[in-house]
Amino acid sequence: RLGKARPNLFIVGAAKCGTTAWHRYLSTHPDIFFPELKEPNYFAFDLPKMRNFTSLDEYEKLFSRGSAAAYRGEASGIHLYSADAARAIREYDPNAKILIFLRGQEYFLPSYHHQLLYRFAESIEDFEAAWRLSGKRPADTIPKTCRDPALLDYRARGDFRTQVERYLDAFPSDQVLVVDFDEWTADPRAERRSGRDGH
Repeated sequence: RLGKARPNLFIVGAAKCGTTAWHRYLSTHPDIFFPELKEPNYFAFDLPKMRNFTSLDEYEKLFSRGSAAAYRGEASGIHLYSADAARAIREYDPNAKILIFLRGQEYFLPSYHHQLLYRFAESIEDFEAAWRLSGKRPADTIPKTCRDPALLDYRARGDFRTQVERYLDAFPSDQVLVVDFDEWTADPRAERRSGRDGH
């Protein structure tokens, strides 16, 4: 055993922007370890209903088999939306690498809304109607299967500027990589090579 294994690479979101694809892709790299469980959501302290782990010891056990890897990663899309996660990850590991995947809101928000409908976390089928209720959602329109009403605040979920700035405020810029989903899918090799050797 080479010492206690701790995560040092964080895919923090956004949802529906390629995080799952990159989780799978990076998992094939011999120097990167990802646990089988995706989205532990441990550092989203302000969204307790979304956390799949509340014990640090239990969370770190996910990485116990990755002690020999240079990077031990995890992918929790809620960490971008969480107001606490950037600071919490910085306190946990100030040298951590952060990966953020974004796409245009005109694509992200309808796709995200559709995902919530598919998971029965949303009851309003018309996206524009759901959007207009952002931040002022009547209780009787929130399904019991919705883990946290904050998920239905589409205006806040799509505020990528604020979300990314939290990470740029918490970490040096060379530790944060922001990838545009549409540019990556158009030319994955070029996007991977374009000045990102530090990640």
